[in-house]
Amino acid sequence: MGPVKGSVLALTLVMLAFSVAFSISGQQNDVKVDPEVLEQIAEKGEADVIIVLKDDYSGIKGFSASSAGKDSLKSKKEMIRRQQDRVLGGLNEEKPQDNRDFRIESFTEYDIKLKSKFGLVNGLSGKITASGLEKLLDDGSVKEIYPTREIRASLSDSINIVNASMTWNLIYNNSNITGKGEVICIIDTGVDYTHASMGGCTSTSNINDGSCRKVIGGYDFVNSDQNPIDDHGHGTHVAGIVASTHSTYTGIARDANIIAITAGGQLHKEASKTIRIPSGLQPRAAIGYLFFPMLGVLYNSNLIDVKNADLNEMLVLLSQNQGIKETAEQLAKKIQGKIPIIYSSELLKPVAYRWQTQINENAKYPAYHSSFSEMNHNEINAFRNMERKKFIPILIRDEKDHPRIKRRMDVCKQIMERNVDVEEVHIKGSSLLARMFYTIYLGDYTSYYLALRERVDPTPVEVIEWLKKQLG
Repeated sequence: MGPVKGSVLALTLVMLAFSVAFSISGQQNDVKVDPEVLEQIAEKGEADVIIVLKDDYSGIKGFSASSAGKDSLKSKKEMIRRQQDRVLGGLNEEKPQDNRDFRIESFTEYDIKLKSKFGLVNGLSGKITASGLEKLLDDGSVKEIYPTREIRASLSDSINIVNASMTWNLIYNNSNITGKGEVICIIDTGVDYTHASMGGCTSTSNINDGSCRKVIGGYDFVNSDQNPIDDHGHGTHVAGIVASTHSTYTGIARDANIIAITAGGQLHKEASKTIRIPSGLQPRAAIGYLFFPMLGVLYNSNLIDVKNADLNEMLVLLSQNQGIKETAEQLAKKIQGKIPIIYSSELLKPVAYRWQTQINENAKYPAYHSSFSEMNHNEINAFRNMERKKFIPILIRDEKDHPRIKRRMDVCKQIMERNVDVEEVHIKGSSLLARMFYTIYLGDYTSYYLALRERVDPTPVEVIEWLKKQLG
């Protein structure tokens, strides 16, 4: 590049920097631009970025401002597609070149090399030039521009960040909390159980034969056999984060046992047979896809017994969901304006926890959970000063709970009702599987209807995404 041309480029970038600074200050528009984007353009002539767009449902069929929060996933996808096309329509996009065409053509400067159009997140990713950034700053559909970053976290660092090392020293039921006695299913590309930190076991054609103390079971759905050895590497990496016994790179739950299942990815592309979990779903909305493959692996590994009668009962119970929806809608109405505290027996505590997290994420609403008899040792005392208009305890009542737990709930309900209104949920079903999923469905629908009443979109978790970006 000659000195004149180089000087012109430098001057252009300086002017652009002033323009961006002026824009960021709010004088021209409200687009937020990370300073690193400017640095990359100044140094390389382009920047690898993620472009966050503003939500705009105007013109979307079936959506109106008065029904905000009730738009379907289909409407959201349509809105995102339109916003992406609208922004790209104002940019000169570099198209893929045909390598067989050796004709010399006049050079046309591009604004963006598009990498990805997101499906459920309103945004784009790609490389932009100085001219592309300038156009984006003038585009009212653009909300934020920040650089793509490769995030790396060493396991030796992360265990302290999440306070796992502190947890290992805690005592519960006369034992340290290290994952001992727990079994974790890794849905990925398999696990290399011959690795020293994953058991150092001898290769076998049947991992369910009890020969490995660390990876105690699993199934290879690609080759339809009982040897889920990892032929890619990612699954072993994930399993290491969870339960590695390495002296330096110790897993979060180092003493836990592992079971593996494959779920697409590169292995899916290379293999002829897989069980593939659909993409594009929030994990909390994919419980069926995530739970039942694990249930099948545990059953095939002879670790649990699953009866067809239990599965059939669950399916019949959930198919009659009109009653569940009506109950959930009524419950959401009673919850609105108050903070729900969900209580259950220890057996259903994971389900009560899901109630809390579904309300938190879907309705963007505070909620808490606890269990009997643990709450009798502390929380029950707080009901002395609770206000009726602020709190609403919800008791998940299971006919198969221990008589002593039932008695505790009855007595505690009397204490609670002195100051607050108490809601009871009497779950249906005979088998544990049916009772558990009935309660999950009821909680999920309650969170959904509460989101509608709060006029919020149940799908995005923007605060969590922002938190991840700040910590990244």
